[in-house]
Amino acid sequence: MNHIPFPDIAQFRNCIRIVKERAEHRGVPLPTINFIGSVKLHGTNASIVFPESGGHYEQSRTQVITSEKDNAGFSKWVKDNEEKFSKSIGTDYAVYGEWCGQGIQKGVAISQIPKNFIVFAVRNLDSTFHNPWYKVDAVKVIAEDLGLPCIYDYPTWEISIDFNHPENVQNRLIELTQAVEAECPVGKAFGVSGIGEGIVWWPEYNEDFYTGDLQFKVKGEKHSESKVKTLAPIGVEKMDSIKKLVDSILTDHRLEKKLDSLKELGLELDMKNTGAFLKIVGQDIHKEESDTIEVSGLSNKDVMSEVNRRAKQFWVEKINGNF
Repeated sequence: MNHIPFPDIAQFRNCIRIVKERAEHRGVPLPTINFIGSVKLHGTNASIVFPESGGHYEQSRTQVITSEKDNAGFSKWVKDNEEKFSKSIGTDYAVYGEWCGQGIQKGVAISQIPKNFIVFAVRNLDSTFHNPWYKVDAVKVIAEDLGLPCIYDYPTWEISIDFNHPENVQNRLIELTQAVEAECPVGKAFGVSGIGEGIVWWPEYNEDFYTGDLQFKVKGEKHSESKVKTLAPIGVEKMDSIKKLVDSILTDHRLEKKLDSLKELGLELDMKNTGAFLKIVGQDIHKEESDTIEVSGLSNKDVMSEVNRRAKQFWVEKINGNF
């Protein structure tokens, strides 16, 4: 049972950088790519793998899980609904979605709905495929076959991005994201009113330009890990101090999410796991904010020292129950 993780969803600026680097490497013009936007759900990443050998098994974002070593009860839920998943059409693919609802996260509309596994992507596990990700229509068919809700069953949006002028869509991205944050369409579909997290933008297949890894997220200000001045930043401004920089990239929301990541690894809120928590935070900052740190002109060593100091303070206060 090999763990087959869902790739991290980057920010808009990262998508722009990848497209520009890819176009330059191939010696082709910057493309115009169509994207479909779906509601970003605030739960925990989960998946069901249907290997070529038959059967199925469950995963969290970081590892294979079981009823005994679970993540928010997802594996147990799959086992309790075994008949539904034992009739899957075909094999050699993984179904990814958000395990969300009561008791999984808090602070959003969908935290009030019954627990649900809402599918958002399906991956073909045959390594010979150039683009392993199923198109939207196929994702909907597989979700329906499994008797699962699909993120494309709820409101979606379409946008076309000319990567010669990506700034032209920035205001539209912000406008749509703020609307979702004000009223979550998925929560509303379940009869619950409340805020949403944001939008994930999925690239459509393009014959002339590989788009399989260009998905990006735009979160509302209440859920952003980075307090940037715009929700869909094209670039990053130079910051004049370590304190100001760390204020912007190390938000309480980001730290709370890293606590969730620690729990997914089966590690408890205990002082002996301080090093593991600081490592998870540091890796996330390096992955998501390295360009911000680079452009700031500040020393990476100095910035990470302050990140570690604040993360440790947050951790200790959490353990002591004072946060």
